[in-house]
Amino acid sequence: FCIMECSHQQGGKLYPHRTHQNGMSVDFMMPKLKDKEPYYGLDNLGAQHYMLTFDKNGKYSKDPSIELDFNTIALHILELQSAAKKNGMSIEKVIINTGLKDELFATEHGKTLKQSGIYVVRNLSPLINSVHDDHFHIDFKLD
Repeated sequence: FCIMECSHQQGGKLYPHRTHQNGMSVDFMMPKLKDKEPYYGLDNLGAQHYMLTFDKNGKYSKDPSIELDFNTIALHILELQSAAKKNGMSIEKVIINTGLKDELFATEHGKTLKQSGIYVVRNLSPLINSVHDDHFHIDFKLD
């Protein structure tokens, strides 16, 4: 799993985010598959990763043989919640492109995620929604 952004070491504003100021908000790359095998070829793009686009079925716009691994995404979120609980925290919110939620929740781990009580956003502005098809955002909170 790969962290895209968290916060500055000393905290404070992290352009262009409203969150990501104290280490409690983290962006994670979406795990991907190419021809049904784990694929990492797009994982070292840095900030350019935010420019990747995927359709509502999770297919990469420039190469449909590359797709989002929805089952692993759901497992990652569930594992993050488990690790957070062990550290006196929990997931407050998951931000993911709302057009991808059906695909996410249709997987084995997605069904568990849907029943877990972890809040996955229901609505986003079109701009925020459009930039969350290549990564997901987690807000953690102290319990």
